[in-house]
Amino acid sequence: MVQPFGLAEDPSREAVQAHLDKRLLELSAPPSTLSCSWSTTDETKYAALPSGGPYFFALNLYNNQAVLPTLARTLLDLAHFLGTANTHISIFENGSTDNTTLALAHFAAALTSAGVSHTIVSDSRKTDWKKVDRIAQLSVYRNYALSPVNGTVGGKDGRERSFEEVVFINDVFVCPRDALELLWQRKKQNAHAACAMDWRATQSWFGWLGFKSVKFYDNWVSRTITGDMLRSRFDTLAETRDGIDELFDQPGSEFSRDLFSKGLPVPVYSCWNGMLALPAAPFRGANGPATLFRSTFNEPGQCAASECKTLARDFWAQGLNRWMIVPSVHVTYAQEVYNHPSLVDLTRRGELNAQATSSIIDWEPIKPPESVVCYSWVRGFHIDLPYRRTREAPFR
Repeated sequence: MVQPFGLAEDPSREAVQAHLDKRLLELSAPPSTLSCSWSTTDETKYAALPSGGPYFFALNLYNNQAVLPTLARTLLDLAHFLGTANTHISIFENGSTDNTTLALAHFAAALTSAGVSHTIVSDSRKTDWKKVDRIAQLSVYRNYALSPVNGTVGGKDGRERSFEEVVFINDVFVCPRDALELLWQRKKQNAHAACAMDWRATQSWFGWLGFKSVKFYDNWVSRTITGDMLRSRFDTLAETRDGIDELFDQPGSEFSRDLFSKGLPVPVYSCWNGMLALPAAPFRGANGPATLFRSTFNEPGQCAASECKTLARDFWAQGLNRWMIVPSVHVTYAQEVYNHPSLVDLTRRGELNAQATSSIIDWEPIKPPESVVCYSWVRGFHIDLPYRRTREAPFR
């Protein structure tokens, strides 16, 4: 049984973090060594965010012992900055075979000690992915993590308040500033959804020669504002290409490519990309039936896309059509990729160009795509050759 932290005399962020680090180390999960920048400029830039919210952070985890110390540190820092009474952290984990389940129990104790409301659920049952509709099952898991959004949190004034902001985070290496920038940009750009960009290392034999680039990960979900993929789905030389230069390189994407090359927010049709910020109202059913993740497998007239891409489609159908990617915010699936020079440079470009130019998106002339590329999910091994590519209406 996990014991309470017992930090009544010193429940500070530092004390809670140090105690959590000690407990996670005993589970062979060393403290996070990810270097996260923070400055007085950031303090000023994001100063208004604690007055917003409340904020709801949702995560789905599985066998994430390695990344959990970083996620835990980031979430604790976010809760302290945004307000411990202004934040709720919801995590659903199932079937893990490492120490993720026990580590989450210690994280829950840390959140309790810090005064952060949370819902952390672990289910020991494993998923047999060969026997289920993968998209439907993932939708169940995401909806479970999202379900407490219908609740409330009590502020310092004692009033119960409904959630206003939702942030989904994958099992990624991420810093507090990344999440704060997404929230800040969503407000600044008056967007309905703001996505980070998730990256992995290229897997090429050129790596032996010292050429190591990064590759945009969530290409199956993300679509440009013209309904195309950010990079080619089928490319035999993909791992040898520069992962930055290859994005938004299709005809008709010149406007998007220009913004992306400057590190500025880019309007898109859909995205997920490891982390995104959205309004909570659609999930709470504030203005109609609640929006949920769902599968379109075997539904007539709909492509069996990712539940994350279908979420964007359902938002568009409700008129929530201002989706954007923020290139200056990156998350990664390996810690050594996080500070890759290409990603650091993309962030730097975004910061410099935001100061030098008017970086506010004009949404008025942006129209929905005529159709959207889709590679449908199929059970079992397959390769997404061009013949599998279809196009569908942007929304019903």
